Amino acid sequence: MSSEPAAGGPQQWFEYYDDTVVGDPCSEADHAFLAGLRARAVARAWPCEAWDTFCDHDDELGKRALKVGVWLDDPVRLKPLVAFGLVFDGDRIVGDRIDREVPWSFQGLAEAQLEFSGPVDSLVERAGEWFESLLTWPIEYREWVDRNSDMVYHEWVLANVGEKLLVNASRMPARRPDRVELIRGIRDEQTHGRKGIRGAWPWTRR
Repeated sequence: MSSEPAAGGPQQWFEYYDDTVVGDPCSEADHAFLAGLRARAVARAWPCEAWDTFCDHDDELGKRALKVGVWLDDPVRLKPLVAFGLVFDGDRIVGDRIDREVPWSFQGLAEAQLEFSGPVDSLVERAGEWFESLLTWPIEYREWVDRNSDMVYHEWVLANVGEKLLVNASRMPARRPDRVELIRGIRDEQTHGRKGIRGAWPWTRR
């Protein structure tokens, strides 16, 4: 395996995780796409850690499609919250929210959907814009307490779309939260991701 996919490029962005691959699994287009995306993440100082990004391949998607993604968590409470990812096959990208536990099960969050075709440099541009938009989405921690100031319920919400990402097992009180903390993104951000050209998922085998 060459050092480029395994090493993760500048500052370990989109580090390649497949330890079972013998030899370099990346095509020339994969290398160009990863190099462009990694350089953009560094140049634009993305508001996440490099180790929150990843890439690998999936034979089931055909043509050893390259997958890149970002995991987002609560940096204070260290709770995993949501992940977004896209698939690159050389001339097309398809992206959406993904399942953190079973990556590449796309979750169908309409506001996050992306599909775009074109040359590699334009795909890097669109992929970079997409991730940067998602990284501005406001994630709020909301907490309810009782009269003794003991926490009775809490949740993490993707506030711009009203999506609950993680909740505790108890019932939410029928009142406003006692505490709301913006833990990621920009509050009242109006950008809802680049929807691109809508296409069907699963990935079309070619």
